Amino acid sequence: MLQLKFDDNFQNIVPIFQDYWKSIDDIPPKIKDYITNHSASRPLYDRTDKKYYCSQCLRELSGCQCINCQREYQLKKSFKVFQIQDLDSLEVTYRVFDVIDQEAVLYYIVDELTFDHPLASYKYRTNKMKLSRAYHVQKDGLLELYSHKFYSFKSYDEALWKDFDENGDFSLIDISEIFGLSFSSYDFLYVDNLDDLQDVSVYRYSRIWEMKDKWRDDAFVPLSAVTYNPICRPEFEYLVKMKLYQLAEQCETIKWGDRGSFEKIFGVSKKYYNFMVEHDINASELSALQQCPTDDYELLSFVTDCLNTVIQVDHSVDFKKLKKYFDEQHLRPDHFVDYQDYLNCCQQLGIDLKDKNVLYPEDFITSHDQLTLEVMINDNAEINQKISELSKLLSLNVYENDKFIIFPADGIASLIDESSQQSNCVRTYCDRISQNDCQIYFMRHKTAVDKSLVTVEVRAGRVVQARTRFNKDIDAEMKTFLEQWEKVMFPIIKISE
Repeated sequence: MLQLKFDDNFQNIVPIFQDYWKSIDDIPPKIKDYITNHSASRPLYDRTDKKYYCSQCLRELSGCQCINCQREYQLKKSFKVFQIQDLDSLEVTYRVFDVIDQEAVLYYIVDELTFDHPLASYKYRTNKMKLSRAYHVQKDGLLELYSHKFYSFKSYDEALWKDFDENGDFSLIDISEIFGLSFSSYDFLYVDNLDDLQDVSVYRYSRIWEMKDKWRDDAFVPLSAVTYNPICRPEFEYLVKMKLYQLAEQCETIKWGDRGSFEKIFGVSKKYYNFMVEHDINASELSALQQCPTDDYELLSFVTDCLNTVIQVDHSVDFKKLKKYFDEQHLRPDHFVDYQDYLNCCQQLGIDLKDKNVLYPEDFITSHDQLTLEVMINDNAEINQKISELSKLLSLNVYENDKFIIFPADGIASLIDESSQQSNCVRTYCDRISQNDCQIYFMRHKTAVDKSLVTVEVRAGRVVQARTRFNKDIDAEMKTFLEQWEKVMFPIIKISE
């Protein structure tokens, strides 16, 4: 039953439900049982050791079964965690609709899973539920029943395509996050009562209940997909009828074409409709299909990954040839940004991209690194010259013993090579080195002078930093060598003007 009252500020009249769930005791037993069983039915996957564990006793699984609890799991439906031995708790959110007097209320129920019990000698799972929020779903927005805060669909619609700058309306960012983000790592929608929404006027023609199989095991369904889209976007019903469920879920993020033919709406020929339904393509895949019309889903996935890597893609790219080339070179889709960088370098250096040997080099990684280096040296010719000239003076400090040798960087190429081998940022020091604000030396094994060992930074005739690969500390033997070198080093100090 609905009642009307003033909000906390006595500014607006808001509807209040007398019989909505106000505490955990109000939740129907079947909903509680569902939440408990659902949380218990998913194993834990440790991202660190890449193993599965029982979500009840935290024992490592043998296949799909826990030999301790005798529970059986579907490994694909897991909760992903880091460091199973350090796991103390996990929060899982469940969203549940309820219909009161032909009005919809959407509840957020948090299931707190705790794995560290002070009275137990080993870890096992206990759970505790709590109501965290509840929304009255209205035709023009959502009223949060605990705080009486209203989130309008109009404001969310304004936020969708707005470019935010330092002078922008950041309140729109907040509302965009409410509709688009989850409040926990895992956020499931209870779908077994979605049919009840047929009696709610704002949902009557949405066909949202036909999404329940799609949403049944989804780890996160955006709030916009269950409120704003089915209520405010006619495309939602249209796409559900067409069985394009992922596009319906994401329809607020798609700029649709003019109403009319299939091609005007989706940007692709109608001949791809069955392919789109078969794979239930999402918004990113639709953008890829528009760029590269194909009925090869493996190729479409490759193009989608490429489009997700960069914001804009040259329309002249032959994605079919590019995928074949990536496969041959054993490259991942995230190398696409490196490939674009390679093409840009070719253009800067005036290299003919019509030559297939240039467009698809025999060894991409080597070719990319060589061209990047050449462009960097060309763009910084003066800096490179200064580093080279300074290195001749710094060569006075070349030093060696029976095991190690140390010598100065002699140009941008050597700094890039050191940075690549050591996985550090010394390549960014070029300008400082050319001004003699600091000096970079390479310490190597005498038997492997081309292989990086220690990157050494010197200021005012003193070693200020010495790191091995990944910026790790040097060992005692290396430290002793550098201390001996420092005693005989000739200080080459910058004289301020």
